[in-house]
This record gives sequence, structure tokens and C-alpha cells, in this order.
Amino acid sequence: MSAYQELLLTVAVGTGATAVMDLWLVLIRRLGVPVSGFGLVGRWIGHMPRGRFVHPSISRSAPVRGELALGWATHYVIGVA
Repeated sequence: MSAYQELLLTVAVGTGATAVMDLWLVLIRRLGVPVSGFGLVGRWIGHMPRGRFVHPSISRSAPVRGELALGWATHYVIGVA
């Protein structure tokens, strides 16, 4: 298997595994289990360039523009990595 094929397989498996996790989150949310969204992950990541890494409560921290998209992107980048 070439390095290109290995990379492609890695990306496919990581994306698939992350998507399965997302489906699981949808299922448990529909069953009434409270689930945090990825917007809070995006908010946390969005504060990092400003030098803020720790928050007493991320949900009470100031919103960051595009935090939901940033949270989803972070979720998939970590899942693939």
C-alpha cells in the first residue's frame, strides 16, 4: 500500500468514526439525554488566540463569531487525526 493510499484510508476511517459518534449523539439526544453542542468547543478554541485557555464556565464566556462552525471543524480534525 502506498503512502497516499494509507493517508486516504486514515482520513476515511477517521471521518467515518467521527460520523458514527455524531449519529450516536443524535440518538441519545432524541432519547432525552442532555448533550452539549460543539459550539462550546468552538468557543473554547476561539478564545485561545486571545490567550484565554481556562474558563470557570465556558457556557458563560463571551460568544465567539463562528463558534459553531469552529467547533464542528475542530471535532472532525481531531477525529481524523
